[in-house]
Amino acid sequence: MNYRKLVHKSFRIRTMRYQKSFRICPSASSVARFEQLRAAIQKEDALKYDEPPGWLIPVRHSLGAVLMKQQRFAEAEQVYREDLARLPDNGWSLFGLAETLRRQSKNADEASETQAKFEKVWAKADLKITTSCLCQPQS
Repeated sequence: MNYRKLVHKSFRIRTMRYQKSFRICPSASSVARFEQLRAAIQKEDALKYDEPPGWLIPVRHSLGAVLMKQQRFAEAEQVYREDLARLPDNGWSLFGLAETLRRQSKNADEASETQAKFEKVWAKADLKITTSCLCQPQS
């Protein structure tokens, strides 16, 4: 894939993510916006692997964070598991998965193991996170 096509695909993902997504504020058309985020994930998944990636903030992180804000914890859990299947040491998704497990009072051992893995992966980071997406304000 040439650079121009990669930039075009990345721009479409960004446009879908920012202009048509929640920006963490639910609205009356939330069903359509969830569908748009899921469509953006499919487009992101279709991008050819590259280092650094053509798109730095994964759409799954945005979707998971929005689902968490709406207390749709089981759906958010699935989103984080899908991301971790692709990138097993992703700190953002480890953080999100641990939080979904805690919020659902589900499998305390797995929640503790996931939190421990997050802490190990994030040990040298200079940013303390309180959400699974950089797109959300830190509390």
